[in-house]
Amino acid sequence: MSALSVLLLQATSAQAETRVHVRNGSFTDPHVTENSYRTFGVGNGIDGWTVTQGSVDLLGSGFAQRDGYVQAVDLNGDGRGAIRTQIDTTPRHRVYVHFKATASADPRKICTGSNIPEALLRVQGEDGKGAFESLGKPDANAVAHWQDYTFEYTATRENGFVTFSSVNDSACGPWITDVRVYESDRPEGIPIH
Repeated sequence: MSALSVLLLQATSAQAETRVHVRNGSFTDPHVTENSYRTFGVGNGIDGWTVTQGSVDLLGSGFAQRDGYVQAVDLNGDGRGAIRTQIDTTPRHRVYVHFKATASADPRKICTGSNIPEALLRVQGEDGKGAFESLGKPDANAVAHWQDYTFEYTATRENGFVTFSSVNDSACGPWITDVRVYESDRPEGIPIH
């Protein structure tokens, strides 16, 4: 269990959470043909998300190895990339960002071999603080190993945001999907009776 998951378990046992709307958290719009991808650069966006650094690839469900209509984002389009989405938050409330991630599992097998580094993901809230997560090395057989992760922070304003970025400089880095956000029902520091 990662440190991010442990933090979530400790925090959620003490208080209730409310779901916060995330537009296009499974990256289904625009639709990409099942076994293909589409690249987006800075200033362009995937519905509900803005590319803030480099480029990202929107992966069709087959390419991403996801069931159903769920698509994913490869945070290393033509190199290191980042995306951001705006969320409605309440200042001083804890925000919990749940998502699925895997190291690149490009079916073209361009991310295999001993010289490929671990996929490193950075998640950041509007407070400027972030967390890094190693997703391991890409699978030698290009199989996606999707796992659940959680990042939490304290909201500093009503119109907050969450940013996902790659730390890898190659074409092989982290993939994300199924982004969900929850917020604590009371401000941080208020005792629970």
